[in-house]
Amino acid sequence: DANITRLTTALLGRSQFSHHPLDAELVGRLLDRYLDALDGTRSLFLQSDVDEFATYRANLARATLTTGDTTAEHAIFARYLQRLTQQVSYVREALRTTKFEFVGHDVYSFDRSHARRPADVGAARELWRQQLRAEYLEEKLADKASEKIASTLLQRHEQQLRTMGGLRDDEILETYLDALAHVYDPHSDYLGHEEMENLSIAMQLSLF
Repeated sequence: DANITRLTTALLGRSQFSHHPLDAELVGRLLDRYLDALDGTRSLFLQSDVDEFATYRANLARATLTTGDTTAEHAIFARYLQRLTQQVSYVREALRTTKFEFVGHDVYSFDRSHARRPADVGAARELWRQQLRAEYLEEKLADKASEKIASTLLQRHEQQLRTMGGLRDDEILETYLDALAHVYDPHSDYLGHEEMENLSIAMQLSLF
């Protein structure tokens, strides 16, 4: 992983897109993109998490270029799994104990791509409550029974946790380096070994 990271970073820094080696400014954008890649709704990472990860900005560029250091990648992903586990636990308990009624004038914004992150766990739980109500209402409008809705939503959230918790190191690295590629060019993607093989098969329309 370290060699791949170091080589990819060097190649992007010499690419035709910018001829700009990784520096503190680009590292800041890399971390922001990686956070959003994992938490696109900005509902899992707390602002305190983001502030803590900001300490990587000072030395990450040099460490990445010289040794391919991936400490930040793994630390951020570990925190993501921690927050995702907390959310799933909250959803499980809420579906068991909450009676969902829609008689007020609640407002929820589905597009949170530029929203502020929750300040603390309490704010995150309130956001998870709103998200769960929105998901529940969507299922209810599809004329599903309450018991079926609860099991469907719980299964959906638990499956996401199992999927993300089961990612291999190279799959996590792919997300991280894809965020790095987008820092240099929003239309360029980093493909891991398996993704590259799948692309080759699709382009050649043949499998050997």
